[in-house]
Amino acid sequence: MTEVPPLVIPEPKRILLIGHTKLVYTVAFSPDGNYAASGSTDETIRIWDGHTGTMLKSFTVEDISSNIAFSPDGRLIASGSLRMVRRWDVQQGFELKCLEGHTDTIESVIFSPDGKQVASASHDGTIRIWDGHTGTEVRSLIGLKDDLYDITFCPCGTQMASTSEEGLITIWTIRTGKATGCLKGHTGIVRSISYSSDGKRIVSGSADKTIRIWDVMTGHELIRLVGHDDVVNSVIFSANGKYVVSASDDCTVRIWDGETGKEEKIIECEWSICSIASPLDNRRLVLDTYTDSQGTGNDLSILDFGSPNLGTLPPEEALFYV
Repeated sequence: MTEVPPLVIPEPKRILLIGHTKLVYTVAFSPDGNYAASGSTDETIRIWDGHTGTMLKSFTVEDISSNIAFSPDGRLIASGSLRMVRRWDVQQGFELKCLEGHTDTIESVIFSPDGKQVASASHDGTIRIWDGHTGTEVRSLIGLKDDLYDITFCPCGTQMASTSEEGLITIWTIRTGKATGCLKGHTGIVRSISYSSDGKRIVSGSADKTIRIWDVMTGHELIRLVGHDDVVNSVIFSANGKYVVSASDDCTVRIWDGETGKEEKIIECEWSICSIASPLDNRRLVLDTYTDSQGTGNDLSILDFGSPNLGTLPPEEALFYV
């Protein structure tokens, strides 16, 4: 039997993204990696070159953008704010029709895998699904009493998962709008969730300082990743489902083996990390960190782990293959 060499993750090059004047709440990468986006309390959304960090566009908003997402083709971005979802054409720079209906702050927005719909989750306890072309609300998922924090579509687009204040993860069937499953185990707010590429597992990060990987079909916890010393704010699955990347208030980004639970790498930052995102090329992360103890400033940066050919690693194992 051929021995599998240990995973080697190089030290990343840090590219600073300079432009925001106040706290950055959220970051996103376009799937092709050409663009990064950030939303801030300075009431702007900024688009950056995903390779060089050069600021390309700045969109002015009337309130704070709590969450942003790219469409699957990278042409559009959506942002959640106080009570509405706003959308922009990235290349042309114009704003599309606002999506209105929520009655409280929107915490999460996401495009469906085919890009035809946009979903939003709010502290009003509802998830609303909108027609991405007309802006019409096509479905509302109702039934939770708690504030909602994060949502994600499964890769096939037929299901969705949401997180709540009580630490529950709810599985929804889009066609019926009904809750069909619940993942229980976290003892704090679940801040972030992500499906594996095959739709069979979910990874979740919580205020209870743990990361958990779940079997969607059975609802069972498969593995628990323990190591962070504070709230886990953001988690993402790798495209091949093998690795997990997490960001925490303990001032670290960690890369884990999602099958064994082994901690593969720790990237230390000076302050808490609010959120992370990665393109599909798996070799870069964009992250924003607080730069003072009051959380009023940010260090927004791209971590570049290198060229497509990382030493002896085959392409499918390079970095964490997000």
